[in-house]
Amino acid sequence: MGLALIVGYGCAAAPPKEENVSAKILDYGIYDEKVEEILKDESVPCGTRGRVRYSLIEETDRIPAKLGTSFGFRYNLYGVPEKTKLKLKRIFIFPKQGLTDIAKGKTHYNAQLDDELTVRENMEIGYKFEHQWELVPGKWSFQIWYEGKKIAEKSFTVYDNTCG
Repeated sequence: MGLALIVGYGCAAAPPKEENVSAKILDYGIYDEKVEEILKDESVPCGTRGRVRYSLIEETDRIPAKLGTSFGFRYNLYGVPEKTKLKLKRIFIFPKQGLTDIAKGKTHYNAQLDDELTVRENMEIGYKFEHQWELVPGKWSFQIWYEGKKIAEKSFTVYDNTCG
């Protein structure tokens, strides 16, 4: 299945220009996930991302660098009615050394997704470790942007899980 940047999204239509859009982080940490759809997307490190639904396992900002771990945050948007379509930018900032896919010979320092999303309760943004080369300790930050304004951000510390 490849690396999955995990995001909730909806169908596209002409988005409105809402003036007072804000976001509130509802929970964050390590999640169990139910994958609803896998999409090809060359803008992300492994070339795929998934549409998933999260169930919180542990609220934490310390994430073990372990294959299969999914982490991120759930959030609500305010200042716009539910079911409205908005163009949001989601930015994933990786540790300063980047994520190096040896097979492709490419290092990723961040990833950016620009989508028109349908506003609903409990929207998600997250990441799942699916390849050994993704297990990079350090600071990982996830941001949500609307109309050039950052409306949510959460940082996580990924730590080496091999020490015991």
